[in-house]
Amino acid sequence: MKFSDIKIHKKNPIAWGLLSIAFVILVLFVDLLVSLSFSRNAAKHILQIESTQTIPQIDWTNPDNINLFKQKLWLENQITLSEEDSMSMGINLKDSILQVQIKGLPLMQSKILFTHPSKFLSELDASNYQKLFGQPTNIISDKSNYEKRPIRKMKATEGSDAVLLITDTLIIKRFYWEFVADNNIRIVINGWEKAADSVYHQPSFAWDIFKFRIKSKSKDASGLKFHPTLFLWMDDKEAKAIYRALPKNTKLAIQI
Repeated sequence: MKFSDIKIHKKNPIAWGLLSIAFVILVLFVDLLVSLSFSRNAAKHILQIESTQTIPQIDWTNPDNINLFKQKLWLENQITLSEEDSMSMGINLKDSILQVQIKGLPLMQSKILFTHPSKFLSELDASNYQKLFGQPTNIISDKSNYEKRPIRKMKATEGSDAVLLITDTLIIKRFYWEFVADNNIRIVINGWEKAADSVYHQPSFAWDIFKFRIKSKSKDASGLKFHPTLFLWMDDKEAKAIYRALPKNTKLAIQI
């Protein structure tokens, strides 16, 4: 039987099911093509950042040189952030660690369980890498499905102490946080929980990314419709704790 032979009406659930599946596949395919077409233009935007630093002449074809150069910038950024009085964030993809730090000391660390894409901006040369990640950057816009502080409802009666009724109304939600830094990089963090057997299972990358694409069609604070986007999946409870510990407009250092 051909797909065209199926009569689509309310009494034919199979036809509606096939049509729905086809529509979802079409939307995902179109979204992928649009994202790919924007990626080249996005690269031009993010590499227009002015840099006052001198770019050393190194052999960028040597993996050891690349790693040493990136590690040097990471350590220099940590020193710069250690001069700040407030807490900052470090994202180290090489070691798969996201951390909260103050005065150069890590206060809280969480393992990055999964990343997508796996080779994020891997084609950058030394000059462009330093422009993007050679100095600490600031979060300029963000949104999350979780409160920075616990939501608490109290009941007080005359002559007695207040009684805590609700400590947190959002605890059952899987954590979600996306932010854009002033180097035009967007990072999306999804909480992930262990299964009953205490083993992490790979998340549904396609579904989480598709939900993000649907929600992020409008312009953000920077005025650009597209940013190179890095997706991270972390332990849900640890991600929530890190989010609540950090101040608004957090400064961060990134190593990829």
